[in-house]
Amino acid sequence: MVHKNDISALSEKIKDWGQQFIWIPYAHEGINLEHTDIKVIAEYFTYVFAQPNYYQGKTNDFNEWSYLFKSFKNGHALSNLFVEMECDSGVQRGKCFDNKSAGECMSRACEYVKYFGNYPQKAYYYGTDIQNLVVMKEHCPGYID
Repeated sequence: MVHKNDISALSEKIKDWGQQFIWIPYAHEGINLEHTDIKVIAEYFTYVFAQPNYYQGKTNDFNEWSYLFKSFKNGHALSNLFVEMECDSGVQRGKCFDNKSAGECMSRACEYVKYFGNYPQKAYYYGTDIQNLVVMKEHCPGYID
């Protein structure tokens, strides 16, 4: 378990070095971010990028997730909270949430971009194959600015 005081000390040291302190927590509770540590320690980070893992299918309604995310962000005054833009080999070969086809995975990824691609700060995850990034850029407008 990491303690708030440890994160605070680490943050201070990193920022003293002129570096950014970035955290990409897994939003494992799906659409309920209240059950994460984000609201407790986000203040110590330069940027926090919530990783909702859209392939896991905790929600099929990105409109709802987007609304709840914005409510959480605003309700806790987290101006440094954004969303990670992610994809993996599912966009090329399938096997994302519920073993969907590559086309279904791509469609889900593009839907995700539609709701979360407008944030001014972004972190990207594309697995271990840069082609995933290339495919996303070609098929999902707004994935990369």
